[in-house]
Amino acid sequence: MIILIATVLVFSNIVEHENESRDLAKDVSVGVSELGALTHEYLLNRGEVSERGWNTKYNAVAKILIEGERRHTDRMQQQLILIGDIFLRVTRNYKKTVSLVARNAPQSEIDSTVRLEKNMVGQLLTAVQSINTDASVLSENATSKARTSQAFSNRTNIILLITIATVITSTSVLIVRSIYRPLEELTKGTEVIGSGDLKFRTGIVSRDEFGLLSQAFDHMAERLNMTTVSRDELVEEVDRRQKIETHRTALLAEIEEKNAELERFAYTVSHDLKSPLITVKGFLGALAQDAAKGDTERMQDDMDRISRAADRMTQLLDGLLDLSRIGQVAGPREEISFGDVAEDVVSLVAGGLEQRQVQIEVAADLPVVFGDPLRIREVLQNLVENSIKFMGEEPNPLVHIGARQEGGETVLFVRDNGIGIESTYQHKIFDLFDKLDQHSEGTGLGLALVKRIVEAHGGRAWVESEGSGQGSTFYFTLPLKGGHLDGDGTRTAG
Repeated sequence: MIILIATVLVFSNIVEHENESRDLAKDVSVGVSELGALTHEYLLNRGEVSERGWNTKYNAVAKILIEGERRHTDRMQQQLILIGDIFLRVTRNYKKTVSLVARNAPQSEIDSTVRLEKNMVGQLLTAVQSINTDASVLSENATSKARTSQAFSNRTNIILLITIATVITSTSVLIVRSIYRPLEELTKGTEVIGSGDLKFRTGIVSRDEFGLLSQAFDHMAERLNMTTVSRDELVEEVDRRQKIETHRTALLAEIEEKNAELERFAYTVSHDLKSPLITVKGFLGALAQDAAKGDTERMQDDMDRISRAADRMTQLLDGLLDLSRIGQVAGPREEISFGDVAEDVVSLVAGGLEQRQVQIEVAADLPVVFGDPLRIREVLQNLVENSIKFMGEEPNPLVHIGARQEGGETVLFVRDNGIGIESTYQHKIFDLFDKLDQHSEGTGLGLALVKRIVEAHGGRAWVESEGSGQGSTFYFTLPLKGGHLDGDGTRTAG
């Protein structure tokens, strides 16, 4: 009996220690996963906020590893130091590249720093993946040990209960009726505890054998009450682990989506920024030749072309900067009348409307929306200016701003009777720099900004058109007054 009780106490301590190790390993795994997500976020945004967030999480993970058992975390500490060193070199190299571009350094020097950065980014992602794998293995091993220890402790408790029950049953055969009440209490205690109520106590105080047995029984019940995990606690633990796994799966999916978006963004930017650079480089050569000939008229023309190319690049860079800030730098969100927004936008584009003789109609029943007023105004202004720009040769150009109910939600729209969009191009209209008319004015970022702003508010944006010459309708959704609109059409406060 004493040996069994001692065994229960020993395994209780072992279970507690294994649970602490499991919790530490879990903290390491979650921290490393978050560090990996912040690494991808920095590589996508390259902003100071992302860099500070990365460093904060890096220090937090380092602290957790230092507090852990060295025999389990020594390798991961070394990997984390390597990651910190590579990340520092990546940030410095990126700032060097920005500096080289700003002072128009030779292209070969810029290309060299870009290639170096690609190598370092590859090393950084590999190191992050490696430490993430080690963290997952550490967490799985710690969890397995904790489960094994808990299972063994439970089996020991069961054996102890069976042993006590056997002692009580054997003793009851030998005692006389004069001690029936203590025996009845003990019997009742075994039934109550066996049903799962570990708070039962006999309360018998005496110096005889039954008194000692009752005290031992009460002590056993107390220890069982302290060490046995209830069914509700087990359900909560399973639920908590399922939530962690769901969050981890969603995070990995988000990381993969961000990586794909980063690749598309990098390709598009490199392609569309190259055109004005080629123009500048070509006319710099022509300028040198005309200067050598003393042809001032040609020199002025060369400088004008170089200036226009530089202005074009400035517009592209400003548009990209504005696009990158959406969702990161945001004004306060508030309730705002979309009708008031429409009136403001009509005033802002009045010159373009008058110049192209475009009539604009604004519906009278526009809803109150919830969001950043400046960004929402930017969405509507971009869409209206887009409609004005692509009216074509329409003799009676018309733009209509309105709203409609669709599928239990309110959909806002800007409709025009302009040149329209073929169905084969409608899925690309919101992409970066994607201009269906390459000779039209603008950078090709306006509709991309519209999509990003609407999505940052939790909405959707799309276009519908029956084809060339049939006009276009740009639709988008925004949170309504009080927060957002549920799919069944009921409003929920946000």
